[in-house]
Amino acid sequence: MTTAERYVEAVNNADSAALLALFAEDATLTHPVGTDHGHIEIADFHNDVVFAGQVHMTITRRIEQGNVEVVQLQGTSPLSEDGTTLDTVDIFELNDEGLVQNLDIYYR
Repeated sequence: MTTAERYVEAVNNADSAALLALFAEDATLTHPVGTDHGHIEIADFHNDVVFAGQVHMTITRRIEQGNVEVVQLQGTSPLSEDGTTLDTVDIFELNDEGLVQNLDIYYR
């Protein structure tokens, strides 16, 4: 299982421990709402936004080169009144230990 696949599994199961195990202690998460640094801020973003929204993600495309993995995702939430899907591109940059050092999330 790739890092992105484990990330999606953690998101879909709202599993903070599994999610944080993927990230370096000093990791950076950048998304359209802002930037989060370190485990506490990354956990807060996922708990307050992603998990609270009951987001379910599906990988539709994946590209891997060296220490970078790029995935295109479709997300849904039972809280969406009109059934809208969220399309994202997540770029995972891994450090030498194979942990996520930087994650950039773009969505529309």
